Amino acid sequence: MVIMPVDNQVFFSVITATKNSVEYIERTLLSVACQTYNSFEHIVIDSKSGDMTLSILEEYHSRYPLKYLSEPDSGIAEAFNKGIASATGSWIIFLGAGDELLHCRILEEVAILLESLDKEMIVWGDITYKNCNGKIGSTEKADFPMSRLKR
Repeated sequence: MVIMPVDNQVFFSVITATKNSVEYIERTLLSVACQTYNSFEHIVIDSKSGDMTLSILEEYHSRYPLKYLSEPDSGIAEAFNKGIASATGSWIIFLGAGDELLHCRILEEVAILLESLDKEMIVWGDITYKNCNGKIGSTEKADFPMSRLKR
C-alpha cells in the first residue's frame, strides 16, 4: 500500500519500534487509527516478537495506513533507523509501543501548527502522562535547547 500526501498537506510518518508488546501495542494502534487527519502512515518495526504482537498488527493492517516489518535487529535505535529508511512523510513522529497520541485530532492540530511555521527542521512537543484507566496526569513541558543537538 502506497500512501501519498493529500493536496500538499503535511504528511506524517509515525514510527513505532516493538518487541513482544502484545499487552500494550493495541493502545498505540488505536490512538493512531482514530486520527481525523488522513495524511499519515504508521510504520511499526517489530524485532521478531515471539508473542501475539504480529497477529494484532495484521488485524490493524487493513483498518488504516499501517505498514509493519518483523525481523531481528540490535535494538530500538536500529528499529527506528529502519522505520526512517522506509518513511515517506515530510515529518517523523516516534511513538513508543504502548504510548499513545494524546487524542484523535492531534495530528490535525499539529499539521495546522506546522503549516504556519517557516522553515522549521525540528519540532519538540510536551509529553502528557496517562494511566492505564485513561486518566490524564502530569505534563512535561518541552525544553529542547539547541546545545542538545550537538550531542
